[in-house]
Amino acid sequence: MKKNRLLFLITIIMWFLVVACSNRTDVIDQRASNDEKSSNTTTQPSSEEITTAEPSYSKKTSSNNENSSDVGEIDASNPVEVAQPAKQFIIRSADIKMMVPDVMKATSDIEKILSKYNGLISDSKLETLSNSFSNKLTLRVPVINFDKTINEITPLAEYIDYRNVVSEDVTKNYVDTEVRLKNKREVEKRFIEVLRNQAKTVRDILEVERQLNEIRTEIESAESYLNSLKDKVSLSTITVEVYQTVNYQKPPNTYNKSVFTDMREALSSGWYGILSLFIFALHLWPLIFIIATALSVVYFLKWRKRK
Repeated sequence: MKKNRLLFLITIIMWFLVVACSNRTDVIDQRASNDEKSSNTTTQPSSEEITTAEPSYSKKTSSNNENSSDVGEIDASNPVEVAQPAKQFIIRSADIKMMVPDVMKATSDIEKILSKYNGLISDSKLETLSNSFSNKLTLRVPVINFDKTINEITPLAEYIDYRNVVSEDVTKNYVDTEVRLKNKREVEKRFIEVLRNQAKTVRDILEVERQLNEIRTEIESAESYLNSLKDKVSLSTITVEVYQTVNYQKPPNTYNKSVFTDMREALSSGWYGILSLFIFALHLWPLIFIIATALSVVYFLKWRKRK
């Protein structure tokens, strides 16, 4: 009896498990079919949606074409401006030494070249040595005629010892000094404003004036430096030394001394000799005093013996 009841309970439990599993399988199949239907509805738009989407796309492309045409018109009518580079400040100089057949003629030719290119001679040093005759010239020429001047001077030489050309870029120094000068001028204006409106006591006025004088001194120094750079940039410096060799010549005497001149010089030198000897003796006065004292004692002792 008990075995029959146990079999009956097992059979009922198994039946419930089978029913539950079949229901769960139906639910999963239903969900899968629903998901497939929803995916089909999203991936396949209706014909009305296609027809409405096509005009919007064509409209968008036409607007893009219009924009592209507008950009083309702007580029054609308003070209982009390219920033121009800042002005460069370059100091050019040259140093030339050369041998010429005739120094005076070469100097004259150099003067003509300078007159042709608006240059000038700022310094000239003519020198005669025992075996050479030379002239050292310092030339200032406009920078635009720098190369032309050198190219016309060098053919005057028989032999060129050296030719050095230097280009120094001082743009950074010029720009930095110009910026500092602008700032100092702004500071000067503020000091003047303080001096006019805010400085009331004598002490405040003197302090502001002191600082104002310092700023003005710095401004003058910066302006002088900028002017010097401008001068060196606008006018190039060329140092030219021309020389020629000559036969050895003994330097001539400048003048011939007369007998009276020799006698006067002899008397003068003798007198100065006596003064020098006297001054030397003064330096030795302790020794002279000791020697004189010793001689006096010896003489006194000899004198007493005689008596």
